[in-house]
Amino acid sequence: MNFQERSDRRSLSLHRHTVRQLRRDPSLWSVPLRNLERWEKTNGTLSVQQQIWKHILNTESRKSILNILLSKSPQSTHLRSSTPFVGIIDMETRDRIFEKYRQTK
Repeated sequence: MNFQERSDRRSLSLHRHTVRQLRRDPSLWSVPLRNLERWEKTNGTLSVQQQIWKHILNTESRKSILNILLSKSPQSTHLRSSTPFVGIIDMETRDRIFEKYRQTK
């Protein structure tokens, strides 16, 4: 497995955990929009991918967003690389996933 494949798989794993958390605690749905707002304020603008996420979060259903987070499609894989869902899973889980994929060859 090359570096990009490993990175994409790690991202999908992180987002699977994120989806579980969103399903357990719907109040966490506010996190991605808050992240985008903070990044826009800090940077003065959002990247193209972040702008796409902002549009998705403001127009799509939660079910549709969950499907994007879990999909293996090229578009979803690309979107996950600029995720605004940071901060939803705890650092211990994140670190465990990173370690698993660090050891994967």
